[in-house]
Amino acid sequence: MGRLWSVPPPSRGLHSSPARATADKSAQAARAARLIARLPPRLQEYAKSFVEAPAAHAFSLFLLHEVTAVVPLFGLLYVFRALDWVPPFSDELLGLGRTVFAKMVADNHWAEEGTAEAAKLVLQGATAYTIVKILLPVRLVLSIWLTPWFTRLSILPLIELFNSAKPRPRARKTSGVDFDQMPRRRR
Repeated sequence: MGRLWSVPPPSRGLHSSPARATADKSAQAARAARLIARLPPRLQEYAKSFVEAPAAHAFSLFLLHEVTAVVPLFGLLYVFRALDWVPPFSDELLGLGRTVFAKMVADNHWAEEGTAEAAKLVLQGATAYTIVKILLPVRLVLSIWLTPWFTRLSILPLIELFNSAKPRPRARKTSGVDFDQMPRRRR
């Protein structure tokens, strides 16, 4: 009987053998070590921690970036409302912010549509939105600078807490034989 496929069947994973997977991981580690060695000494510690937990650092960066947007947005809006003040900005700068805040005010029923209070709230919100968008480069630098610290003090302890709360698999025993201690056959 002839071959059904003109190409070889797919392998059972990314690597064809455990030895190959180990070799790839060690090559990646060596590549990362060479890259870290080229960095200035004060950045090497941060780079090492990033290489050890890249997903935690990426999540921290994302979270910090969002916090540095939301907190100033509503903080500025609160200050503008408390002072009953509308900072002077041109209509060109407030264009997108006005659209976003008009939708938020309408969706959340913060003020009755068509009133002077609603227009003032939209203008104050648009101004806060515009200021937050103008500060994007500062927010990015701040988020990147705080990422290693935030990851070390909050994200990694949470990961360890969840990992320690996982139930541990029990050893399978049948007829007094511990199958987990037996040598495994190579495939």
